[in-house]
Amino acid sequence: MEHLRFPRFAEEASAECRYAWIEARILELAECFAVSVYAYAVMNNHYHIILHVDPAAVHDLSDEEVASRWLTAFPGSLKHDSSDEAVERMMLAITGNPERLAELRKRLGSLSWFMKALNEPIARRANREDNCTHGRSFRRRFFRLRENGTSCTPCAGKFWESRFKCQALLEEQAVLSCMAA
Repeated sequence: MEHLRFPRFAEEASAECRYAWIEARILELAECFAVSVYAYAVMNNHYHIILHVDPAAVHDLSDEEVASRWLTAFPGSLKHDSSDEAVERMMLAITGNPERLAELRKRLGSLSWFMKALNEPIARRANREDNCTHGRSFRRRFFRLRENGTSCTPCAGKFWESRFKCQALLEEQAVLSCMAA
């Protein structure tokens, strides 16, 4: 598969950073969710990812492991206070609530939650970087250029065009074919 370069514009370093954001987030989430990442490719305005989702794998995890993985993927207030006391308090809140724990197990085995955890933080970060202040998340396309081709247009369209699209690869040959493309 030929790697497509990011568009050339004044924020070329920004474009390269966004590529790195997506790659880092994919690898981080692969450690949290019940998925195996087989391959991924980040292009200038979208990405492709080949995964295997195994919802049953989360049932083998301890309650503490489920809580730890969830807080890694969705740190919430721990982004601002990651002290040992705050982490312990959040862990106890999760492990002490069987209904919540069951829901988090289900989410850690969900493709939809994986994609949400991948796309939303990247869109929010790009919106902050681009000074998109309309109060809406996902407002810009991945790397949209002004007509003069020199810089990004703030708040011009959605960051991600749609939620996500997926195609089940039911045979090993289909998986290998997609990975080779």
